[in-house]
Amino acid sequence: MAEDVIDFREICENPELVDNLDHRIIRDVRLPDESELYVCFTFDDGPTEYTPLLLDLFKQYDAKATFFVVGEFVDEFPNITRRIVEEGHQIGNHTYFHPDLSKLTIEESDKEIMTTEAAITTYAKTRSHILRPPYGLFRMETVERAEQMGYRFALWSRDMYVRDWEYPGADAIVQRVLDNMKNGSIVLLHDGGGEREQTVEAVQRLFPILLKKGYKFITISELIEVSERKYAGKI
Repeated sequence: MAEDVIDFREICENPELVDNLDHRIIRDVRLPDESELYVCFTFDDGPTEYTPLLLDLFKQYDAKATFFVVGEFVDEFPNITRRIVEEGHQIGNHTYFHPDLSKLTIEESDKEIMTTEAAITTYAKTRSHILRPPYGLFRMETVERAEQMGYRFALWSRDMYVRDWEYPGADAIVQRVLDNMKNGSIVLLHDGGGEREQTVEAVQRLFPILLKKGYKFITISELIEVSERKYAGKI
């Protein structure tokens, strides 16, 4: 792998490497005050037929999440895309065909991002302000270009790489989330890219547990606002 390519999946195991990433990259959000607990659930690779099941759960619990959508599926499921926004969730850009951005030219990356943005704008009548690179692979020039295009570059908390895409079972997904939960955690899950019954079941089981602990489910942008308001943006 080229030296200047960053693979966030690999460096998740090294807290020092995560801490040393450019400050513009959203990953671990530190909220030391335990009197108010926040968690951000994020879902990649949708929308799909599983997305409405998750939306139903979040609506039931009056909770919010962030959905990083893939453009080709936005075009395939415009009504679901619209529902994400109408129900108060945050929508993020996850490219059009889910490529490894570290292998693309800036022009190719721009096309992936802009085509997805056009689809979001067409169907949801809004634009996204956050970008997550597929596979957690990117170069720093991708971060800089995203900033120029008006995006925050959003990853996930290093200990919330839950690996639901490996189909470990709902029990394992629930346990991985609970074992690593901290105030301000950004949880990486998927509503696309395969069968997601396990993920939906895990989220259904996590809601009452985390709500009982006092967690409030918010979007990434809301999490950043809390961090900046209370802790001078210690991301």
